[in-house]
Amino acid sequence: MSVDLMEDKSYKSDSISFVNLTLSFNDKYLIFAMMSMQHQFLLLFISVLGFMATTGKNQLPIHCMQTHTHIHRGTHTHTHTHTHTHTFIIYVATYTTGSAASCGNNGPFKCLGATKDVWIESGYGNYNSYRFLIFGKHVYYPKKRLLIQFDDIPSSCGKVVWAKLYLKYYYSHKPSWVNAKDIHRTVQVHQIKKDWSETQATSIYRKSGVKWSKTYLALDGSDANADSIDTATFPPAKPWLELEITEAARNWKNGEKNYGVVIWATNENDDGRDIRFFSREYWYSTYRPRLYLLCN
Repeated sequence: MSVDLMEDKSYKSDSISFVNLTLSFNDKYLIFAMMSMQHQFLLLFISVLGFMATTGKNQLPIHCMQTHTHIHRGTHTHTHTHTHTHTFIIYVATYTTGSAASCGNNGPFKCLGATKDVWIESGYGNYNSYRFLIFGKHVYYPKKRLLIQFDDIPSSCGKVVWAKLYLKYYYSHKPSWVNAKDIHRTVQVHQIKKDWSETQATSIYRKSGVKWSKTYLALDGSDANADSIDTATFPPAKPWLELEITEAARNWKNGEKNYGVVIWATNENDDGRDIRFFSREYWYSTYRPRLYLLCN
């Protein structure tokens, strides 16, 4: 059994600290484990994953008993024993290797796959169906921005606690004959306000015959919201670029149309290298874009 720790974030629930762990199991399962801050229980969780995978169960409650003995010494010696029962639930979310939008929908954790993604750079060329997505710029070529849309927030998600978008880093590109430096990029993400076609979107047109308000999308509230939802520095410390888009996910949950987000670099006009990530068309499903949700 192969278990690979992908993400480790803590949050508060009913005044109790938890750690949310996302694990991959033989590239076939996404395993979400909810556990207390007492890490000694992690081995117990891992030991039952094989049972869950082989029996087809997608969730399994675990009951752990912890005993504390207190000895009070004085004129008389008193011994008190307290037993605490901790209950945890492990969720196993399966996902397909095809182009299905959903990559898991179990318990409080949701995983949504991309339904549309494309990068834009030319006014008349569409760059759909590539195995990668691009933002940034290198010498002799136009700047690029990345558009991506995920499946709608499922009705089983009562309230979005947080939503995080993950893109798997591919590489930073430059022309082979150019000695280009690898400059840092400040990455921002904005919620898109208008519909666009994955197979028709360009830097001028959002779909056939219908233009953006401004080339490359107007980030002023017309084509996309003016305020960035999140900002990150590239290159990231991890092989996945993480952007928190909780605000956008809550807007979609509350009735706003889901047109996805645009990702761009604030120094996109500076020559360096463009930044490439695996797209939803990439053959290895584990590397495709993901939107993880924690629901309440």
